[in-house]
Amino acid sequence: MLLLLHAEGVILITIIVVVILGLHLKAFNHHIVRMLKPGNIATWNEVSELMRIYMTMLAGFTLLNATLEGAHLLLGSAPPFGFMVNGGDIFLNSFYYTVVTMTTLGFGDIVPQTWDGKLMLIFQCLVSYIMFALMVGIITRGVVRVRDKDEY
Repeated sequence: MLLLLHAEGVILITIIVVVILGLHLKAFNHHIVRMLKPGNIATWNEVSELMRIYMTMLAGFTLLNATLEGAHLLLGSAPPFGFMVNGGDIFLNSFYYTVVTMTTLGFGDIVPQTWDGKLMLIFQCLVSYIMFALMVGIITRGVVRVRDKDEY
């Protein structure tokens, strides 16, 4: 479907996805600031909300990566990631690449080849690493706090 769209459609989809990602980053920041206050322990509802935002970011980055690849294919230029090399599926490989990047695995089997792909990777890494570290920190702090209270 992405390849059937004209360049204007790809740009519109990209703008919509970027706006949605921005709104979710704002919501994540709001939740994190509240949960990082001294003495505050995250509830499971708050943790599940952070996970929902993280999963939405994963879906958004998957769409942005696929859209960037599709835009290059529409314009006839070299694809930034090569998701369709050897008959690969653009969305499946984009999802795989996003999960590998956002979970800090970094296998290196798909790497950006163009400047815009590299910029996308930099932005995705910074956002996802910070989100991942903060979520792990909040969850760990809550688990440690609960364990400390149970021991006394």
